[in-house]
This record gives sequence, structure tokens and C-alpha cells, in this order.
Amino acid sequence: MLEKTYKVAAVQAAPIFMDLAATIDKGLHLIEEAARGGARLVAFPECWAPRYPWWVWLSAAAHNVKYFGLYHENSLVVDSPHFERLCAAARANCIFVSMGASERDHGSLYDAEHMPTPTIVKNESFDPAEE
Repeated sequence: MLEKTYKVAAVQAAPIFMDLAATIDKGLHLIEEAARGGARLVAFPECWAPRYPWWVWLSAAAHNVKYFGLYHENSLVVDSPHFERLCAAARANCIFVSMGASERDHGSLYDAEHMPTPTIVKNESFDPAEE
């Protein structure tokens, strides 16, 4: 049996807190850097864009409500210009990308993993509205 090995890059960089545009810019730089280093796949952490909502565990929901609108508006929308930039970077750098993001779809947010390649694959792990 013929065995092949592939180089994989695991992102351990912080996103730009609650700033989707700046986080995507940083992500594009990291995708390019991984490809230049010979990686065939670059994997970002869960909810990397715009950031994992860790504050929901710190205190009562009433205290944290000030963050919910900002988190909602900075969540990634499939087929948005931000999403298309990720897809273009994957194609331009001939690399698979596993992007952990909060996805906004109509009124709901999803903890989603997107794989921008010439063929898009999406895995939604849960719907908070149904919890």
C-alpha cells in the first residue's frame, strides 16, 4: 500500500476580539503563511471567528446581554464577502482550511466548522435556539 504524508498547520493565534473583519484579515495571513510552509491543511480552533463566547460562563445572562448583539453581528454568514475571501484564499493557496466560526443564519447562531475549498463542506454542531 502506498502511504502519503501531508503537512498540517494548527493555528494557535488569537482572533481579534469581536471584530470579524480584522479576524478574517488575520486568518487570511495565517492561511498564506501555512501554505508557504508547505501545509496542505490549516485548522483554526472552535469559534475562532469572532471568538469563543467565554463570557457567557462568567456571570448571569442579564450581565452578559451587552455582548450578545455584538457577537451576533460579528458572526460569519455563509456566502458573505468575508466567507468568499476565505474560499478565495483556500483556492489561491491550494490549501484546505478548517475554520471554526460562529455562523449567523437568519436569526440563529451556530457553532460551525467550515472547510473553504473549491467544494465547501459545513458541519453544524448545535443550534443554541433549540437547546
